[in-house]
Amino acid sequence: MSSLILCLAPIKSDMVPEEYPFYKIPKNIQELVVLIKYFYNLNGLTMVKIDPFAKIITNFSENKDPLINYLELINLFSNEMPDLFININYSEIITLNQQISDEKLFPSNKNFIINLCINTYYKNSKKYEVNIEDVIAKIKYFNKFGFIISPVICNYDDTKILNILIDKQIISEYSLVLFEFSGGGNLEPTVENYLTIKEKIPENVNIIVACEGPHWDKIARSAIANGDHIRIGLNDTLSVQSNEDLYKKIMG
Repeated sequence: MSSLILCLAPIKSDMVPEEYPFYKIPKNIQELVVLIKYFYNLNGLTMVKIDPFAKIITNFSENKDPLINYLELINLFSNEMPDLFININYSEIITLNQQISDEKLFPSNKNFIINLCINTYYKNSKKYEVNIEDVIAKIKYFNKFGFIISPVICNYDDTKILNILIDKQIISEYSLVLFEFSGGGNLEPTVENYLTIKEKIPENVNIIVACEGPHWDKIARSAIANGDHIRIGLNDTLSVQSNEDLYKKIMG
């Protein structure tokens, strides 16, 4: 089995203390960097999933560009943890209709892993269709800059599109593919559904599984046992009290 890729999703865009009473939510980007660096220094952490529009990152005051804190955060990561990969869900960002250019979102071509939905996705229980030609154009565009593109699959239909993209050599058969359940119409987060999806895509594909829901630990255990990679974080489950609990459990 190849080395485990462990991705931590430490925050989500609308995370509030009332929802996470036992978790000390970082108050600013400096505290967020300290949190990530703590896990980074323990070894094993490969990448961190960052939402550029999370409340603790953005600053919506009249006199400050909302992206200033995000760009400062990226710079801090690069300086203090140079081999840490940064995972950005591009498909989710463009649904927010934020006026943000790719140049600002990705200030360099180093260590970015970009998630792109390739078929359909759900947000707030509403289903959205993805234009496959737009996806292909975006993949080709990002490839010019050396970014790592990570297609997102959430259901059985997505696996068909993934296989088409591989057959047409739009993406590599060795691609890093994110499988997330995401709810709202997609598959329930169970080991059985993870294994069924795994059977429907080529063996060479590197799957990273978002370990979601109340059985996240069973999904993670199964993924690791099957040679796949994992993403964990409080935005995926409320069954533990902190990212530290998640991290220690997964490393154990």
